Amino acid sequence: MNPYTEKHVVNRYKNRHYVNKELSKEGLEAIVAYRKKIRLNDSVDYTPYHPRPEQRYMLVGNLSKEYFGEKVLDVGSRSNLLTRELGRECSLVDKHNDELPPFDWEKERIPYEDESYDTVVCLDTLEHIDDLHEGFYDLLRVSKKYVIISLPNNWKKEFNEMIKGHGRWASYGIPPEKPHDRHKWHFNTEDADNFIFYHSASDRGDYTVKEVVYHVPKTILRIKITHPILKAILPENRFKNYFVETIFYVLEKNS
Repeated sequence: MNPYTEKHVVNRYKNRHYVNKELSKEGLEAIVAYRKKIRLNDSVDYTPYHPRPEQRYMLVGNLSKEYFGEKVLDVGSRSNLLTRELGRECSLVDKHNDELPPFDWEKERIPYEDESYDTVVCLDTLEHIDDLHEGFYDLLRVSKKYVIISLPNNWKKEFNEMIKGHGRWASYGIPPEKPHDRHKWHFNTEDADNFIFYHSASDRGDYTVKEVVYHVPKTILRIKITHPILKAILPENRFKNYFVETIFYVLEKNS
């Protein structure tokens, strides 16, 4: 077994109180292969920070147009920002949009048949549902060819809050009243990568990771100065865990 996957994946999740399934050998091999293939220097995007709902769609709009087929579905958006970025109408399914039919991903699958859309987009949404794994495979089910996913690096913002001794991030904590929505999963860039790479194996999701974009927004002078220095000093996985804001994945189904 590869030393990296043995230490960072197998040994980390071997507590049977939490994970009672044997890990896929092919999935672990896929993690190793993609970690060698996809490098930060080739995949980082330093676009300055904009309001988060707009930022993620702006970055998706920068992807190759070949990823967007004739029929595009956006799962989890509260607005038509993807339609604006692509310049054409996209279908939308979301829990919080009153203009759409009621939908709760916690209780039902995406309300479309298998392979109903050429491209399925899901940005910063999977971390909001209890069964992230089932939701991920639901995206693959509805897509005919491409799935484009973004996941946040929860460590980055949480780390800044912890250093300051603050607890101001509403996505976590224990709210006084039961929240109607919140992050259900806490993970970093490395975790997100390993999840996506693992499920690409032929005995899992059977897809090819066509592109990964690591967004490291440079907005102030301190960051512009320190990022190049720290990127040269820190191991790549640690730099990504500390500084990547959002990770974008383009997946192409193999069958």
